[in-house]
Amino acid sequence: MERTFVAPVDERQVSAILNGDISTRQEPRPRIVRLYLSSTVGDVDLERERLHADVFPVLRRLSFEFGLQFHLIDLQHDLPLDLLDDRVNLDLVAREVALCQQLTVGPSLVTLLAQKYGRRPLPTVVPVKLWQHAVATPDATFGEEGHRQMKKWYRLDENSVPPVYVLLKKTKGLRDLSSSDPKLVQAARMEWDRVEKILGKLTRTAATAVCKERAARLAMTMSVCEAELTQGIFQCADDPNKHVVWMKRFLISLKQQMLKEPDTAKQYLDTVIAVRAGRQRLDIDMDAQKLLNSLADDKMVGKYVGLEKSNIQNYDLRWLTGGLDPAKHSTYQEYLDKFSKDALHSLEQCLRRNFASYEKQIGDPLYQEVLQNVQDLKKKTQNAEGRDEIVDRIERYLLATDPGRPLIVHGAVGSGKSACVGQAITRLRERYGNSVSIVIRAIEATPSSRNVRELLHGICLQLHKIYSPSDPEYRVIDSFRDLLTRLPKLMTLASSNHPLFLILDGLDHLLPLYGALNLEWLPLELPDSVHLVITTAEEPVYRCFPELQNRLGEAASFVQVSDLSSAEIKQLADSIMASQRRALTQTQWTAFLDTAELCPTPQFVKLACEHVLRHWPSDLDISHVSIPATARDVVFSVFERAEHEFGWQYVNHALGYITAAKHGLSEPELLDVLSCDEKIMDELVMKTELPRRRFPFLLWSELRQALGNLLVFSGVDNSCVMRWSCHLVQQVAEDRYLTRTVKRDRHSALADFFLGRWHGVAKPYRCKQRVEDGILATDMEEDRDVMAQPLVFPSAPTEVRNGEEEGDDGDAPVMTSDATLRYNLRKLSELPYHLVESGRLQ
Repeated sequence: MERTFVAPVDERQVSAILNGDISTRQEPRPRIVRLYLSSTVGDVDLERERLHADVFPVLRRLSFEFGLQFHLIDLQHDLPLDLLDDRVNLDLVAREVALCQQLTVGPSLVTLLAQKYGRRPLPTVVPVKLWQHAVATPDATFGEEGHRQMKKWYRLDENSVPPVYVLLKKTKGLRDLSSSDPKLVQAARMEWDRVEKILGKLTRTAATAVCKERAARLAMTMSVCEAELTQGIFQCADDPNKHVVWMKRFLISLKQQMLKEPDTAKQYLDTVIAVRAGRQRLDIDMDAQKLLNSLADDKMVGKYVGLEKSNIQNYDLRWLTGGLDPAKHSTYQEYLDKFSKDALHSLEQCLRRNFASYEKQIGDPLYQEVLQNVQDLKKKTQNAEGRDEIVDRIERYLLATDPGRPLIVHGAVGSGKSACVGQAITRLRERYGNSVSIVIRAIEATPSSRNVRELLHGICLQLHKIYSPSDPEYRVIDSFRDLLTRLPKLMTLASSNHPLFLILDGLDHLLPLYGALNLEWLPLELPDSVHLVITTAEEPVYRCFPELQNRLGEAASFVQVSDLSSAEIKQLADSIMASQRRALTQTQWTAFLDTAELCPTPQFVKLACEHVLRHWPSDLDISHVSIPATARDVVFSVFERAEHEFGWQYVNHALGYITAAKHGLSEPELLDVLSCDEKIMDELVMKTELPRRRFPFLLWSELRQALGNLLVFSGVDNSCVMRWSCHLVQQVAEDRYLTRTVKRDRHSALADFFLGRWHGVAKPYRCKQRVEDGILATDMEEDRDVMAQPLVFPSAPTEVRNGEEEGDDGDAPVMTSDATLRYNLRKLSELPYHLVESGRLQ
């Protein structure tokens, strides 16, 4: 198995980003350590507890010292086992591991894989041939019952490309799982356990017979743990040895203990109920053990380019009576102490190495700001089809030698202005390569771009780096007035051999600061070899377009982006659906296209394809479906569907907090705020028994997935925050989740969080429990494990070049503290805003 990795970012790639290369594969890397903990259930609980108690708090503290957020992803934490089995699937874990790989500055995965392969959930999607084999082949164990269950639980979806059978949701096949009667729920769970065993055996047997390729067979039979490691190691774009640590424990003679101490040994192995001589007995699951050996011995240790020995900590332990019990055996206590020390050392060195590389290569705030803007325009250009006449006009302007004046691309909200400009830029880059510099600012992409002072400062700094690369010094300008004179001077550095193309996308999203909307700061007379393209909405509510009309006047300076034609609607929808490997029946296509004719904008078509059409199965009777008629209606329908699936109160509060935040919220911040929201926690504990009063990450992961690309990650205030993808989504969310009656409450809760009110404090609450004659409420209090909110973080370690200190292995740079103050920018940005909005000015 040959593997290639994405090369580290070098000066050439940084230069390409600064010069506006929208074909880049580089993604923004916010300042966050997002670490995924992979482990099977039940066998490594002691090790997991040690990591949570001794290792992760230190890593969190070290991350803060580096000016990084720390976010641990442990799906097993804070949820009981039955809910884990219900909710955790292969797609979910692979998605979360991939997100850790994409975002993290330090380690992305630590695994505790030992001698247990772990739970193998049913495949949610099954190839047609496999399903046909399963229902046509007699099964000695389950007979016709197995065939009936396959037909009941797997439904053909011909809208998938290629067609597949899709697993029915459990709550649809067993409605009692959603009952308020505990007895009915318990009976339904027992029935599902029986059904899952039947379906699991049939799909695995059929996969062995039908799937010729090993990877295809494995996809039908792999465990959750292998899915995590497959994504974390073998589908890693970077070298996994930079980001992955394996803490590997091996209990000697464990299999023999199944004969001596089966009740204890079964905790550490995969087991099945075997029938021998007419009697049932617990036995080792040899099928699972074969898959485990293939994963641990072949894939993860070198045969298929797995982890290097330096990334693996090995522990071979003798089995002692009673199993791994440190209270009985001091040997195991010593092992756990060494385990904690080794895990901390390995993960800390991984963090230090990666942080040093990050700071050296891509930690420059300007680079990250530019990259976010470039990627924003790139994403808006994806799947762009047609509009050739408009794109041609923009291209002709860009190819003009000395246009002298800006080009204004205008149209209704969602009409595809950004995509047209992006297509024209792509053509320009294809024609001239790297001989041109394109400075891109998607105004809506970052808070800095929306503030005209920071916008101009960033553009000036970028132009300085492009046109004066030999001069590393750039005089910082504090005065807005000075910025107004600096920008025109820097523009004069452009030449016929090195022209400049400045793109200001979404001018109408500027904040009304420094007279930004009067546009007096905007240069309308351009130097030679300078091109300025501006996009703006033309609705009366926006001030920029009429101001531009008044100041420019010439018709030649304006290009209007009109509605899509019928052919362009179909072309765009086809392209998006094909990229998602989805199709529609002819009846469904007709119904959608009829609706799209009433709202013929790219924004509507994209939102409808990504959030409505992709969920339509081929057997959907479209006559009973209400298709959203506008882009706003599509967003509304996504929120409504999430509320139906996850509960109105939870969705209302969670999305209300994100909407209320000034610049969005990070995942750790949102989880902390939800954990302190007594209405949310009361509702949750009434449904299930939680090990502690802390909101589980897994429940948020499900909701975030349901929202799709309406919610995006963005680097803000040295943090990785979640925010709404565009102004339209923000507006709909405000109307739905930030009404007058709750707005002050949401802001007040966020103010408490950024004040650090509940850090290290037991927060009081009324514990509500169901009893036979009603609900019993008791006054209690509990620490919610909320992060601290200091104004200044501890001194940051910096790299020195002596690897001589005691305990250092010489492989990683040694860090010492410097005197640099790292302010808590999240607190400085968010706290005053929420205090004002909540009316807490005292």
